[in-house]
Amino acid sequence: VVSARPPPNVAVLFATRDTPGVVQNEKGATVGVLVSDGLVVEFDEPHELRVVRFCFEVQLEEAPSAFQVRDFAVAESDYSRLLPLYVSDVSVDLVDDAREWCGTVIPATAPFYDTDGVLRVFPVWRSADARAQESEAFSDSERALMYTLLALYALVLLPELLYLAIILSFTVRENHFSVPVIGWLGVLFALTCLMRIAYFGALSQDGFSDNELAEYLVFEAPTFLLLTVVILTLGLWVSLVSRSGRGSVDVVWIGTIISIVCAWLLFAIVAILFAEVVLETDPSTPCVGRVPFSNDDAEDRGRTLSLVYYSILTFLTFVFIIIFAVASFRIVGKTSEYEKNTSSFITRVAAVIVPCYLLRSILILIALGVELNSSVYMFITLFFTEICLIIILTFLIASQFVNTVHGGSYRRAFGFTSTTRGSSTNDTSSWQWSKTGTNVD
Repeated sequence: VVSARPPPNVAVLFATRDTPGVVQNEKGATVGVLVSDGLVVEFDEPHELRVVRFCFEVQLEEAPSAFQVRDFAVAESDYSRLLPLYVSDVSVDLVDDAREWCGTVIPATAPFYDTDGVLRVFPVWRSADARAQESEAFSDSERALMYTLLALYALVLLPELLYLAIILSFTVRENHFSVPVIGWLGVLFALTCLMRIAYFGALSQDGFSDNELAEYLVFEAPTFLLLTVVILTLGLWVSLVSRSGRGSVDVVWIGTIISIVCAWLLFAIVAILFAEVVLETDPSTPCVGRVPFSNDDAEDRGRTLSLVYYSILTFLTFVFIIIFAVASFRIVGKTSEYEKNTSSFITRVAAVIVPCYLLRSILILIALGVELNSSVYMFITLFFTEICLIIILTFLIASQFVNTVHGGSYRRAFGFTSTTRGSSTNDTSSWQWSKTGTNVD
């Protein structure tokens, strides 16, 4: 039995492409099934050959429901696919109690014949509209989920862009050259939405069919964008505890920057390993044209790689939770020294982002561990741990801004140093990541 090369499914992505059937049309759509063994015929003078009549003893006489037309098809030299010949005069003859399909083939019109002068002909059942069918890598339900997520991420992106525009306008108005931490959080959320929109837009049109590396990187980039959000949030929270001196606050932010750099170095390492180790493993078969091609080696390596680095991310998230808990315990006794409003805000943000990120890592680890390839499962995972997460955090930040503005200070809403009458000359909100440290007096 001839078998096509299956596409590599080397990672937990949103959806797994359907393995194409062996009988395909020129557009790559599966339009038939193989009926029996074929014949390989080589001619000494191929260009002088006009017509050849083939007869095959068939083994699959009962037609599948989707393929009702008898036909012949020719194979490529590596037997990776068959293209129908659209023979119109295939007859069924009974010879010695065996059924034979017979028909006439014109070699000059046969695909692949002009490359080596060899005909590799097989009997097939094909669909009546084989020429018009389009290749469909994903089912209609999977595409519906893709379009739904694409629309949701686009809707979430709109308020994020509005929020960033407000941040930018205040930055310019105040002649301030540093961006507050909440501004960077907005940038990271907007980038996450953009990456997801790009991913689902391309995936729905099968834009990654020939570039597994790009598909993997675009899918996994939001993992590290959200990890950066986690690190920034915890850095801001720990800085509240460490404000006993300027040096300690500087150490916190230096550690935060180093952690972010290490996170993206991990992403670079994963990308290199995926490209050089996983994708370099070609599909193999012990007998071309008889035994199906297998991607087992590539799939095992890809799954192992994802298991290892998601395990690392899960462990790091547990460490972050411990840091958050310790910092929270230390700040309880110092409430009088800090603004309750600011510390409460950062507590809510950290309490949302860290558990959500942990849940996200655990859900993907479960999918990897049980080899689950379900678009519905990934839809639920992304909806609750990314879309809902961004919506909740955006609402928290917007609420804090509104409350602060109603309190009479635009500058404190975005972490700008205030020099207005009646305010401290070193009144820098704890939302701001600046060279002067984090003060909440």
